[in-house]
Amino acid sequence: MILLLAILLLVLVSGILALRRYLQDARIPIISNFEFEKTPRRALLIFPHPDDEIIAAGTVRSLVEQGAQVSLLCLTEGDQGDTGGLVDAKDLGSTRRAELACSAQILGIDQLDIFQYPDHGLAEIDADELKDLIWRKIEQYQPELVFTYDDAIGLYGHPDHILTSRYVLEVVHTHCKHPNFSVKHLYFATLPQGMIRAALSISEMFRECYPANPAAGLPTPTLAVRVTRFGSFKKQAMLAHRTQWRTFDEIQPLCQLLPPALYYRIFDREYFSEVDFQRS
Repeated sequence: MILLLAILLLVLVSGILALRRYLQDARIPIISNFEFEKTPRRALLIFPHPDDEIIAAGTVRSLVEQGAQVSLLCLTEGDQGDTGGLVDAKDLGSTRRAELACSAQILGIDQLDIFQYPDHGLAEIDADELKDLIWRKIEQYQPELVFTYDDAIGLYGHPDHILTSRYVLEVVHTHCKHPNFSVKHLYFATLPQGMIRAALSISEMFRECYPANPAAGLPTPTLAVRVTRFGSFKKQAMLAHRTQWRTFDEIQPLCQLLPPALYYRIFDREYFSEVDFQRS
C-alpha cells in the first residue's frame, strides 16, 4: 500500500513538473521584490473592467507583503458582461462593482476607484477625457509602478483593454520628462508562449480574438513574479467575481477542481513586459 501511494505521488509530481515546464518559460527572470526609490512604496493598476485585476492578483499580494500601497483604477463597471445566470442584466453593473470591492479587499488593495464609462464602449469616449482621468489618478496616487494590459491586443483582443493600455502609455510618455513625475516602471501583463498555446487550445474566446500572426500577438515577457505563496488569495479574489464564473471556467478550467496549493504550483508565475516609455 505504501509503495502504491509512493508511485502515485511520484506520477503526480512528475505530471505537475512536466505541465509546468510546458506552460512556463524558465528563461524569463523571476523577481522576488520590485524596486522602489521612495517611501511609502506605491503601485497603481489601471484596467477597464472588474476582474481584470486577477491577471496580476498574485503580484498585488506580493507587493502588499513588501509594504507597498496598491491602488486600482477601473474605468467601467463591466455591465455588458456575463451575468452568470445569477442576476438581472440591469443589476450587473452594481453587482460587479460590489464583486470588485470584495476582490480588492482580499488582495489588500488600499484604494479602489470604479468609474461608469461604457463597457465595450471606451472607443466612444473622447480620448482626452480618459487620458485626463488617468493622469489625474497618477498625480493623486503618485505610483512608482503602474500595471495595465499590453497595447497591442490587450491580452486577447478586447478593444477596451487595448485602448486603456494605449491611453496609459500615452499619458506616461507625455509626462515622463517632468521632474516630479512619479512613475519609474510601466508593466504590461502578458503570457509566455506555452500559456498562449494552452489558451488557444482550451479557450474559444482567446482563439477567436488572438491574431493568427505571432508577431502581432502579446509582447515577450521580460520578468515574472512567482505567485505560489499567494495562490489562495488569487483564487479567493477570482471567486469573488461570482457572476463571471463562466469566463473563469473557460480560461482557468482546472482552478475550480484543484486546491490552490497544487494549481499554483503549475500556474506558478505571472508575467509582465516592462515598457521603456522614455523611448516609446
